[in-house]
Amino acid sequence: MLTRFLGNKVDDETANEIVSQTFERLFSGTLARYKAQSSLTTFTVGVAYHCLREHVRAVTRRRGAVDPDEVTLASLFPTPSQVVAQSEREHRLFAALRQIPLEHQTILELHYWGDHTTASIAEILEIPVGTVRSRLDRARELLRVKLKEGHFDESSWTRA
Repeated sequence: MLTRFLGNKVDDETANEIVSQTFERLFSGTLARYKAQSSLTTFTVGVAYHCLREHVRAVTRRRGAVDPDEVTLASLFPTPSQVVAQSEREHRLFAALRQIPLEHQTILELHYWGDHTTASIAEILEIPVGTVRSRLDRARELLRVKLKEGHFDESSWTRA
């Protein structure tokens, strides 16, 4: 019953962990709060739900400023085929990045993956902020061209 409840929410390994946590919690005192106002199954699924929410909160905390009440389970726990597809997109993106000049590649990487501001990039590269902005625009265009040459759909980019 719990595996079925969790089956469409998380992968099998995570579901097994949450089932174990549920029974640990039940046998370590939570079951004592059962008042028979609902079925034992309902009570147990409720405990599993709370364990699932705690797991989601823990994952979102590890990933930064993600609101655990707004996040979708698909974004936290992608299916194997989604992981493979994402990996292929990233591979193509990084291959295209390697085909543009080093400075443009560096600016894109610092901005998008390093989460640096244009001011911090300017400091790193020792160039004016305005130059960073214009080179960032140029780098985006160069990458867009390389991605089109590689028949890579820019709508599937992970971050714009």
